[in-house]
Amino acid sequence: MTAPCSTAQWTSNSALLSSSRVNREGCAARAPRNSDSPETETPVTGSGIRHLLALAALVGAATPAEARPPAPASILGEWRGTYVCGQGLTALSLTVASLNRSRVTAIFDFGPLKENPAVPHGRYEMSGDFNAKTGRLKLGAGKWIEQPSGYFTVDLDGYLTASGARITGVVPAAGCSVFDLTRGQALVG
Repeated sequence: MTAPCSTAQWTSNSALLSSSRVNREGCAARAPRNSDSPETETPVTGSGIRHLLALAALVGAATPAEARPPAPASILGEWRGTYVCGQGLTALSLTVASLNRSRVTAIFDFGPLKENPAVPHGRYEMSGDFNAKTGRLKLGAGKWIEQPSGYFTVDLDGYLTASGARITGVVPAAGCSVFDLTRGQALVG
């Protein structure tokens, strides 16, 4: 199992999130290119195509279920963890409530942690898109349900891991950085 990318990777590569070179764990990466060796394509015809199709069928049959992309329904439910913004490390409970094709709605519920007890409770609606093929979850903030004084809503842009057990990503707002969620015990009380 590959560990998710580091905070440094997220903050230094957040501009690459829209590129197709972001892996399932959400880490942006660029493959090095060797400009001395031009890319060439070898045409495949006749029996070569049959061999490739047979190989693809064997590889597909041998792929373990956990390596396949998660079903869209796997994003639904309670996700708990933390995010970082101006107030510091903050507890986050994200409830993904509905999935209509690729459109999702959610409730963003935040509050204090033992390490940061001065953070107040707050809650607001979110909506956005989930791409089951890539695992990308992009949520935009909606209206407040419970707004603490001096707080603003933030968006989330992240990826569901191939195992379907974790969502990690960036909080694309000034003074914010990353979020990390798993299915598990509540941090927001």
